[in-house]
Amino acid sequence: MQQSERLQDWTLTRRILFRFFSVYFLVYALTIMITEGGNDSFFMKIWNKPVTWIGRLLISPQYQIEVWPNGSGDTTFNYLQIVCFFILTLLINIVWWAIERKRTHYEKQEYFIRSILRFTLATTMLTYGMAKLTGNQFVPPMNYQLDQRLGDMSPMGLAWTYMGYSKAYMMFTGIAEILGGVLLLFRKTTLLGALVSMAVMVNVVAMNLCFDIPVKLFSSHLLMVCCFLAAPDLSRMINLLITNSPAPPANYWYPSFRKKGARIAFTVFRYLLIVLILGGNILSLISYSRKSKDVVPLAGSYEILEQKFAGERPATLSLFNNWQKIYVEDHGMLIARDHDNQIAGYYLKIDTVKKTFTTWAQENDSLELNYRQGPDQRLTLTGLINKDTLLVELKGKSRDSTTLISRGFRWVNEYPYNR
Repeated sequence: MQQSERLQDWTLTRRILFRFFSVYFLVYALTIMITEGGNDSFFMKIWNKPVTWIGRLLISPQYQIEVWPNGSGDTTFNYLQIVCFFILTLLINIVWWAIERKRTHYEKQEYFIRSILRFTLATTMLTYGMAKLTGNQFVPPMNYQLDQRLGDMSPMGLAWTYMGYSKAYMMFTGIAEILGGVLLLFRKTTLLGALVSMAVMVNVVAMNLCFDIPVKLFSSHLLMVCCFLAAPDLSRMINLLITNSPAPPANYWYPSFRKKGARIAFTVFRYLLIVLILGGNILSLISYSRKSKDVVPLAGSYEILEQKFAGERPATLSLFNNWQKIYVEDHGMLIARDHDNQIAGYYLKIDTVKKTFTTWAQENDSLELNYRQGPDQRLTLTGLINKDTLLVELKGKSRDSTTLISRGFRWVNEYPYNR
């Protein structure tokens, strides 16, 4: 490898910041972003003892890990793990400084570290962007949510419903994430990709903080990586955008090879990595678009008009006990709302041939009922409990009867329709 131009010396502040954040982000990426296997992966398990030790030091001498990272990335474990990352980063930086305290720049190291981080960030941005295009991250409001009081929603539930309501807006945000990810894959567009991703992530972090969404640590780290990738061009951006001064071209170190074979191998590897990242996401999008959308039988919300049962209910049977409404949702799910306005979820299987309506929470809490559809969205369920007949009469309600779904988009609004 060779460099045609003389590498410039860095200031002490830049060298210190580069060493610290390079090590920290690499440790974070290796533990959280790159490895697979979740809590069972090697790079997660090795933190159990350090996290326990830090917890006993900062929280309580009897501290034990009770909750590992799950759907929430803001657990006590995660915060203690960040402290561990910070301590490890300081120790590595001390060793690094001791070994290379006379070095005046890190141009070559910067290239490789930036490459690792930009490809990692690009993969993450593309994954989240594709999840929005395929509807895997946010879903349209479920039937029970259309009947839910606003005051009963959690802040995260409100944000998820807001994002899932408009497919067009969800696709817009997904395309913005994909754009940032694609730009990050190429060296010459890294700055633009970092800025686009930064704009996207500022909004994501704000939503996570303001709506109590437990991805605050992860999204904040993605935003910081965007800033890290854009930081070397800060003076050039100030010249261009603020002081109206000429902005010199970027002068990053880039590996060059004397041997033609080495140059070809390096180029092939670089573009193969790009093809693998883009190809995997494109294939997932194609696979989703070809997947047939199953129509859910009896989907909708139903109010229980009448329920007749003269026998004695088993103590373990919670089904149709004090229920006021039921909601038939996608993916074989039944949501029940009782008279105290509390909801509970159950599994559901509907056989349109045998006309059976089977729902269960567990083996000893299940019912198989026969259903009959009548006029005016009426539904009748009949079955046996301890050889006694259960009869449930229900009245259905269409999704389109709700203002949220029926209002739709209009170019012309003579008056604001704010309800």
